[in-house]
Amino acid sequence: MGSKKKSRKGIPLNLSKDDAYARAKKAAITRKKNKAKREGITGKSKKIVLNLDEALLNDFEKSMTVTHDLTLTAGIRRAMQDYIDKHPG
Repeated sequence: MGSKKKSRKGIPLNLSKDDAYARAKKAAITRKKNKAKREGITGKSKKIVLNLDEALLNDFEKSMTVTHDLTLTAGIRRAMQDYIDKHPG
């Protein structure tokens, strides 16, 4: 299933200065493209403050294992998306 190749993390690449520069530049361009692609899919992020009563917070934490949400924030995001899907504007 996975690759049999050994990780090169922490092992020097022995690249010339020009090759290292070209590789770093290509990686930066790729990161920029991936970021633009993500923004096109998810839109601009905005930070909000959400106050939940303790019972609702406990319900979300209990449902995280059932819904396989990795974080509380992911669970809240999923619940909001489910609500929007069920009640389109």
